[in-house]
Amino acid sequence: MNAAKDAVVGRPPYGTWDGLAAAPPLLSIEAFTAEAHVSKTTMGLFGDKSADEHIRRLEEAIGAPDCFFDDLLAEGDWSFVIKGHAFLEAFCVHLLVQKLDPRLEDVLAAMPLGGRTGKLAFVEALGLLDKPSVRFARAFTTLRNSVVHRVENLDFTFEAHIRSLGPTELSNFLREITAPFPDYASILNADSGLLAERHAKMVVHMCLLGAVTEGYFRLNPTEGNEVAEKAMLDAVLGALLITFEDIARSENES
Repeated sequence: MNAAKDAVVGRPPYGTWDGLAAAPPLLSIEAFTAEAHVSKTTMGLFGDKSADEHIRRLEEAIGAPDCFFDDLLAEGDWSFVIKGHAFLEAFCVHLLVQKLDPRLEDVLAAMPLGGRTGKLAFVEALGLLDKPSVRFARAFTTLRNSVVHRVENLDFTFEAHIRSLGPTELSNFLREITAPFPDYASILNADSGLLAERHAKMVVHMCLLGAVTEGYFRLNPTEGNEVAEKAMLDAVLGALLITFEDIARSENES
């Protein structure tokens, strides 16, 4: 480890979201930098000039309230899954309408998202999302369906969900839900999914952002490069997870 990462500093002076709030009060300089970066890029702290300005434009295009995407992190886990999936589905309709014909909007909106003839099948066939983003969307849809169609899941939490999965199920779930950023499934799966229990909502939010970002810039290549944008998000998520892994390791050693 380098000296900057080993140096210890206090908590950042702004609010955090689920998972980070439960972390120990001592964070490395890398954690400070990574957390600040994520807060700025996913919570709209740059205002109209934010790095996620494409999300603001997309929210307007699909009729979502201002800062809807950022505000997802303040939701409980059940609401996060339902609302996050609604955002994903509206985004898929937007992609197809822009690619095909605006007159098809009502028809496309009435189609299911999954299945062999659903919106995702058309999105994939037309190359509007890459395969990892489609895999994430399918995994998120499976999770959403299990949450919304079972009364016992009204109190759904990611922590309880992760704990309910056997080793193979957990490995499969993490592989698919992190498909936009595949390098991190193994980190989340370590220690029986300890990091996944603590930070799943943040990770899913970042993967949703990665999928939406990839699709947005594929559709609007003059506004940015989807590969570069996803690489930036990949680096931010990686820095956070490495930091969380170090925190968990220090907890076990203390």
